[in-house]
This record gives sequence, structure tokens and C-alpha cells, in this order.
Amino acid sequence: MNYCLAVANTLYLNYKVRVMALLKIEVRADWDSEAQVWVATSDDVPGLATEAPTVEALKQKLSIMIPELLELNGLTDDEVREIPLSLIAHCQGVISLHD
Repeated sequence: MNYCLAVANTLYLNYKVRVMALLKIEVRADWDSEAQVWVATSDDVPGLATEAPTVEALKQKLSIMIPELLELNGLTDDEVREIPLSLIAHCQGVISLHD
């Protein structure tokens, strides 16, 4: 019985490593003009919701928050050291065509 459990555990870990290696995280950042901050969320990282005044500051926060959230959700593995991240920033506005 212990042998079957060990094999199942090994298969699961190997699968998890392959999935994490193929993973690409997509984060969407929308400009909140009222609060004057970028608000970031992601369907790929459960629990991710944060904000920052600039995209650069947001990237810094995400580099800390995403690994922590992935670990808390049991989605990390010691074999995977890096995951590609796409940060898609969206800001909507109006431009004038005439002075």
C-alpha cells in the first residue's frame, strides 16, 4: 500500500512540475482615475488583487505577491524557479481632435 502511495505521489509531483513549467501568468491592470492607481487582478493567481500609483510600482508588488499567493494556494514546486508574467495595462481616455 505504501508503494502505491509513493508512486502516486511521484506521478503527481512530476505532473505538477510539468504544469508549472508551462504556466504563464497573465495579470490585467486597469487605471482607476478616481483613486489614481493601477488595479491589478488575475484569473491565474487565486486571491490576487492589488494596486499601485505606477506600473513600475505595481510590477514590484506583483514580484512579491505572486510567489506568495502561488505558494499559499499550493501551486509552487521546488523544481520551478521562474514563471513568465504578462502584465497587461489598460487605460481608457478621450483625446481632442480640435483645439
